[in-house]
Amino acid sequence: MTRRVLFVITTSDYGGTETYVRQLIERLDRSRFEPIFCSLCPLGAVGRQIEAADVETFDLGMAGGTKPLELIGAVRRLRREIDDRGIDLVLGLLYRANMLAALASRWAKRRPVFVSGQRSLNPAGGRLMVWGVQATRGLATHSIAVSPAVKDEMLRTERLDAETVTVLRNGVDTDRWRRTDPESARRDLGLTADSLVVAAAGRLTPVKGFHHLLDASRRLLDASPDVDLRLCLAGDGPEAQRLATQVASLGLGDSVKLLGRLTAEQLQRLYSAADVYALTSRAEGSPNAMLEAMACGCAVVATRVGGVLDIVEDGDSGLLIAPEDPGELATALGRLAADVQLRQRLAAGAKARIDDAFHLEKMVDDHQELFAGLL
Repeated sequence: MTRRVLFVITTSDYGGTETYVRQLIERLDRSRFEPIFCSLCPLGAVGRQIEAADVETFDLGMAGGTKPLELIGAVRRLRREIDDRGIDLVLGLLYRANMLAALASRWAKRRPVFVSGQRSLNPAGGRLMVWGVQATRGLATHSIAVSPAVKDEMLRTERLDAETVTVLRNGVDTDRWRRTDPESARRDLGLTADSLVVAAAGRLTPVKGFHHLLDASRRLLDASPDVDLRLCLAGDGPEAQRLATQVASLGLGDSVKLLGRLTAEQLQRLYSAADVYALTSRAEGSPNAMLEAMACGCAVVATRVGGVLDIVEDGDSGLLIAPEDPGELATALGRLAADVQLRQRLAAGAKARIDDAFHLEKMVDDHQELFAGLL
């Protein structure tokens, strides 16, 4: 018997959660589960990719804010869609979608199984929205946490029964995310074979700590002027201008490339060119970009925070450092610059870690087994 599963997400433009949903939907066993996709906001690029994969798709046309009347109207419409489409299980993702899907599932005549998905370590979206999600979490049959750290935070702040929260890790498509033709990739970026290429990627916000990475780069160059450092930072966001100003003030114009937002194909080329991937966040649920870089065979330097501890084994698949400490980061980068064998060993360990515990097919299988058990 095929069961109908509705995936409800707040937005469907490019992002880690949006990509996770697309990959999961595309690989579901259609003999067991029929996926249906709903975006609260108008369909974005990832939503259109899901639609193009012959998946039933709709949106609620919501704006970016949290106006009470709009939220109430959206809950009513989503409740009707659940009943009219014969939904058996609803998975909510991101804060507004979790709250609306919880209420709509409870008020629907069908009373589908509702699963709440939590992928961030720290609350986002404003106090009212976070309160709304936490207040409606109890309506969920079950919750999914993307990492043990996220589960621990949910149990600490929401007083949930540990048996109702399951950790289902991210998965990486290793057919797509793999190192290919690094020499050509370096040429495309204007990099030489002798450079120490450090990649970093993410939304340019303070929590990502990219300003510490720039400070560390300056410290490394001052301490080791013979190192030909080339830092390639991909992403956009509210900190873009501040980071560009910092690059200039630190005299890093010859060593740092601010690449802006890249496509997945461009990121794969960047990781193929890189020796090291640097993650400098002060909080992380489970960083997708780092997982993809590890699959591409990059050695990793990462802050010892949140879900990172579930991914990087210090000394085996990367080097762990304290958050917000550019001095320790510069030291770690210096170690990797001076020791090619260490870089190669950590890169091999990083790829093996992905193959062992963060493979995409494992992620899909784990979700399907959870859905089947709940239904």
